[in-house]
Amino acid sequence: MRSRKERTILFRGKRVDNKGWAKGCYVNGRGPKDQPHHTRHYILEYPDAWHEIYTNTIGQYTGLNDKNGKMIFEGDILSAFLDDNFPEIETRAVVVWQDDQLSWGMEQPGFGVDPLETYDGLTWAVIGNIHDNPELLA
Repeated sequence: MRSRKERTILFRGKRVDNKGWAKGCYVNGRGPKDQPHHTRHYILEYPDAWHEIYTNTIGQYTGLNDKNGKMIFEGDILSAFLDDNFPEIETRAVVVWQDDQLSWGMEQPGFGVDPLETYDGLTWAVIGNIHDNPELLA
């Protein structure tokens, strides 16, 4: 019998009530009786904390951690110093889901998308995300 690598399925989203982040199980459902066609989006944090979240901030955990052990989520901005000849040059990329590849990627402004799995997690650090820190990509 083959051993399967265990996956952690986890989402995060920015909370509607206080603009903080919630991490847990993503759930969507109908709105109140006066708005039955309105779908609401929630993160359920264990064991029973429900937080309504902004839809455009939902991001899934990639299953990978950065060099500091921090979980890498869709929408995170990563930083690394990759060139031994020019150690002062920083490379930044955004974590994205590639529908056509069915895999996680790193999008560098002006360069396109590379597979996330090809990079050594010991090299990259999460320095922010596109929702809280868009200026990090400017």
